[in-house]
Amino acid sequence: MMTTRNEFFILVQVANSNVATHKPDYLGIMVIVFTFFIVFFEFVLLETLGTPVSMDQFGWSAERTIVIVGTAMIISSIVSTSLFFLIPIGAKYFDERVLLIGFGVVPYTLGRIFFFPYSSEVAPMRRLGCLHSNGTELVGLNEEQCNANDDVHWKVVQHGCPEAQTWCFELPALTPVTVAIGYAICTLGFPCCMVLCQTIFSKMLGPRPQGVWMGALTSISSLARVVGPIFVTYIYTEYGTIATSGTAVGLMVLVLVILLLIYKRLVPLGKRKS
Repeated sequence: MMTTRNEFFILVQVANSNVATHKPDYLGIMVIVFTFFIVFFEFVLLETLGTPVSMDQFGWSAERTIVIVGTAMIISSIVSTSLFFLIPIGAKYFDERVLLIGFGVVPYTLGRIFFFPYSSEVAPMRRLGCLHSNGTELVGLNEEQCNANDDVHWKVVQHGCPEAQTWCFELPALTPVTVAIGYAICTLGFPCCMVLCQTIFSKMLGPRPQGVWMGALTSISSLARVVGPIFVTYIYTEYGTIATSGTAVGLMVLVLVILLLIYKRLVPLGKRKS
């Protein structure tokens, strides 16, 4: 019995060593890396614009925005954590590529569509005024006159879109309902994309040391966190919600098309060679 077991382990080691000599499918690996980058880029978009969009588009105060957006993120993290435990169960019944595309990329793409403005009204505009310490607005005073008096301050009277964002005068406003629906759908797609990208990436490398490769994949997500806020904030500030959502949807559609085109190559190293 001991001899048979030793022979079995020897055969496994020989098979793994043979597979390890094969070169990975670098094209497929680059597609997974690109997908991983875009997924994190889109996630950073949600994190970065959650607060300013709520204040600009809905006219919420900073305090109300922090409470609502913070609560939404807490619920999202709980749901995402729960999905992490369900993904291995789903992998027993579905191909991991199917899970990545059908339960990850597709919902993530559909969720972005809800971030387009569908209302007929423009967003409320931010208005500054002279406020007394008791909260009463003093009408007819400019900023200089207001600051010359005691117990009054030049502050935001009505939250909303700043005048510097000229697109606010033309584009329809987002609505809390559509944004909440889109955020919920994206919450379902994000953990599937993140986990399955790493899983497929690891299997495509095969039985070889993967420390450097996994470090590179993690660095890609870090790069998305650096580039994302700068790029997305610029588009939103300069061009508005339609351009921002259009960019997000366009990138996810590009990822979906590339994954479908390269679908047959996203397999474990040994299986591809066999």
